[in-house]
Amino acid sequence: MKKISFLVLFCVFLTAFKCDNEPLEGEFVTEQEASCDIAIQNAIDAAMAYSQATNETYESLCVAYKNALQFQIQFCGDPDGSLQALIDSIGNCSSVNEVDNCAEAAAAVGVAQAAFVEATIQTYTTLCIAYREALLTLIEFCGPDGGTLSVLQDLGNCVQDATGEGFITVNAGTAPVVFDVINVFENGNTLQVAAETGSPTYYIIYFEIELGVTGDEVINDSFSLLLNSQYYPSSSGFDDFTSTITTNNPGNIIGTFNGIVTNADGGDLSLTSGVISVSY
Repeated sequence: MKKISFLVLFCVFLTAFKCDNEPLEGEFVTEQEASCDIAIQNAIDAAMAYSQATNETYESLCVAYKNALQFQIQFCGDPDGSLQALIDSIGNCSSVNEVDNCAEAAAAVGVAQAAFVEATIQTYTTLCIAYREALLTLIEFCGPDGGTLSVLQDLGNCVQDATGEGFITVNAGTAPVVFDVINVFENGNTLQVAAETGSPTYYIIYFEIELGVTGDEVINDSFSLLLNSQYYPSSSGFDDFTSTITTNNPGNIIGTFNGIVTNADGGDLSLTSGVISVSY
């Protein structure tokens, strides 16, 4: 995925909360786990934007931040009540005497850190980048300190150490993309495959597959592609996403994929010439 700019993603976030309250279209509201991931990312982005609020922008950014937290509760739950406590602490957003950007930046780091601690092989890079951006914002408003700089150093470039080899390639629209940092996690009989392009683009492709299973459409339910936004297989009836796994034995996965994928806003992207060649 492209290096996250919270201002860009925050604009995306704002479009998700339309004034007419129309329901979002696409996989965003039908895939609970995917919706949780998106809700977490939106909450992080909103927290970071809120941390840079001025007196003039405070109310709108505050409302957006509270909405994002409520959305996160809706799709991810709030087992320890910490998200609701944060909402309560923000207040009604109606007025502010002085914006404490340092304090708000620290709160944004807390949100990003909590999400990063729960990162999976699929979400590690995305949440790592968000955490790193929050730390950089904290340094901007509060000044550098040894602890913050140490965490940034530990995060590095947010690319996971590869556990596999090979490549996954695809033409996304007209742009060829090569995912050559391969991670394969064995969860019982399920293989979780996450491949990324690395810095500076951070595009990520992910799918799950049962060991030994070959054939058509076996990765479709778990397939996702993170470019400028998160995309999932389309089944609208026009150039539907399709995949074929031809080799799936201990140590090797080979297959192809192509077709339309769509994002939360209903935007379609055509994938062609997708090739999977992974060893682990």
